[in-house]
Amino acid sequence: MLKKVRIYPEKSKALNLAFDITPAKYVTGLITEKGICESSEEGLKKLFK
Repeated sequence: MLKKVRIYPEKSKALNLAFDITPAKYVTGLITEKGICESSEEGLKKLFK
């Protein structure tokens, strides 16, 4: 089922869609200043030891 969601005010004079709205279940990795890791608490702990 599709659902429409407003992500900015209807009468806004500006529009900035520079943020990601990907559902977390589809994110498998993270790109950080330290490198790439799995998108989990364990993955981040390994990368940021």
